[in-house]
Formats: sequence, C-alpha cells, structure tokens
Amino acid sequence: MKSIQSRRLISTVLSLMLVFAGMATASAGMVATHDIVAASATNVDRAAILASLDSAEVIAELEAGGVDHALAKERVAALSVQELAQLHAQFDDQVAGQGAIGILVTLFIVFVVTDMLCATNIFKFVNCINR
Repeated sequence: MKSIQSRRLISTVLSLMLVFAGMATASAGMVATHDIVAASATNVDRAAILASLDSAEVIAELEAGGVDHALAKERVAALSVQELAQLHAQFDDQVAGQGAIGILVTLFIVFVVTDMLCATNIFKFVNCINR
C-alpha cells in the first residue's frame, strides 16, 4: 500500500514539474548582425587595451605617472563603448611608430649578413667571407 502512495506522490510531483516547465517561455527574436559585430568589437578592443596594459613599458609609465596598475585595469573594464573605441584608436595611433627602430635594426643586420655572404656590397666596412 505504501509503495502505491509513494508512486502516486512521485508521479504527481513529476507531472507538476512538467506542467510548470512547459509554462516557462523563452523568447527568441532576431538579432541584427551589426549588434553582434559591435559587441564582439567592443570585447576585442577591451581585451587589446587590457593586454597592452600588462606590458612592462606601460606599467613603468603608469607607475611614473603615479597611477596604480590595478586601478587602470579596473577603469578600462568600466569604460563605455564610445570611450573604449576612442581609447583603442589612440592606442593604435601611438603604437604604430613604435616598431620603426626594430625594423631598421633588422634591416641593418640583414644587409650586413648579405654583405658578408657577397650577395650585396652596401657597407664598405663589411668584408666578404668568401674571398
């Protein structure tokens, strides 16, 4: 007798759960592509700025200016979409010329090596190793 009552109780509870689960409505609407792209771009901008804040040079500049690194990261995380886009554009402009010295040094080394291999004769102070 007890087993029949427990089965009825379990079946009643399960039936009520199914009824209430069916009442929960999920709304699915169209999402515009530009909304998804904008959200994705915002996340990418925020991640790029946060990653650049982790570089040793930026940390040193922040500390020289008296700004706490953790506080700067918190403020970047709290930026609005417009502020984030503006800051990301400023970062792109400032970082664009930063690698020019590295490129010049790399080109110099390439030309010295090609002079040493007798492929070019650009620098007079470099002797060819094949002679």
